[in-house]
Amino acid sequence: MDGSDKRPLFMIGKSKRPRCFPEDFRKLPLNYVSSANAWMTGEIFINWLKKWDRQLCWQSRKICLFLANCSIHPQGVVLTNIQLEFLPSNATSSMRPMAQGVIENMKGHYRSKITNRINVALDVDPNAGVQTVLKTVNLLDCVHLVAEAWQDVKPTTISNCFRKSRFVVPEEGMRDEGIAESDDPLNDVPLPVNMEKEDLVAAVAGDEDLLTFRELSDGELLRTAARPEKRACVDETYHNPEDNQESEDDFDEVPPPTNSELLKALNTRRHFSQLEGLGDRVYWALWYLESHLQNKIVAEKKRSKLREFLHPK
Repeated sequence: MDGSDKRPLFMIGKSKRPRCFPEDFRKLPLNYVSSANAWMTGEIFINWLKKWDRQLCWQSRKICLFLANCSIHPQGVVLTNIQLEFLPSNATSSMRPMAQGVIENMKGHYRSKITNRINVALDVDPNAGVQTVLKTVNLLDCVHLVAEAWQDVKPTTISNCFRKSRFVVPEEGMRDEGIAESDDPLNDVPLPVNMEKEDLVAAVAGDEDLLTFRELSDGELLRTAARPEKRACVDETYHNPEDNQESEDDFDEVPPPTNSELLKALNTRRHFSQLEGLGDRVYWALWYLESHLQNKIVAEKKRSKLREFLHPK
């Protein structure tokens, strides 16, 4: 258990298709689904679990997955490459590795990133208020920030938390040095300017009481047990069929930039990289963006001409 095999994040929101999202959800840096209250449900979990099982089948891998004992983790799900093991119903957080610092570390990185973004925006425009800056951050921005935060969680942090939960027993006579390092999950999180460690701790703990799932009803448990297995290896995205929302109410919609604005922004960034001598890596990244934008503009012109041909005025 070295923490090197990190699964892509799985985000649950209220909106089935937020307006700020790309048409193709596969372009997102994580997996996104929706439910009425942005809660994990048994049905969403089973869909996610079966998709992972199919991926492991393709890779010819088998794993053992430890789960909390609750109704959104139904027992009896037929899987071929995942063996499910359930923790005791009275298990404390000390037996759950993710609760030993992994989640807190990721949330710390996320809070640090969003705070740095606010600080930079306020430096650029001192007259803007924090609430004004926050209105420019939409759900897509948050998706990318939280994906970056998960990337910043080090494999050693994950490994240490598994050892702290005694999933790995140290050899007799050997002292487990890594456990002490995981006592402060925020130790490696960059502290934003004008933010004390106590403020970061409070920001990370701010949503500890937030509900993230509900218990399955008896009817749902029966439907789950009776559902036929799907053996086809297909990529599925689940959305709550009762969810008809088209956008997140918590975020103001930020219109996508025009092609002209994108070209101007690219030219500005290229000029800055040249002045700073940022090197080939940045140059090729900007070149890729410019090439993609040029192809996008050409494709839009072709579609426009086709519409004019098919629907002349």
